[in-house]
Amino acid sequence: MGTVQSITLEMPKKAAENLENMSAYEKQLFIKILSSLLNSEKLDLDTVMAFISYRAKKRGLTPEILEQILKEENP
Repeated sequence: MGTVQSITLEMPKKAAENLENMSAYEKQLFIKILSSLLNSEKLDLDTVMAFISYRAKKRGLTPEILEQILKEENP
């Protein structure tokens, strides 16, 4: 990642708590996404998908639940 610098951000309390509670892996993905946005770079689709997938699994989404959701939306 090269040279790094710590920053302070003001955000809603709940968002700050969620950020603090992220795992090291989640934070790494989040920082890659945020850095891309701030640098006006193209977002790395693999990173975005990994972040979303990790968060969904952490919240209890399983392949079976996803399949059921997709069936319900596409009869």
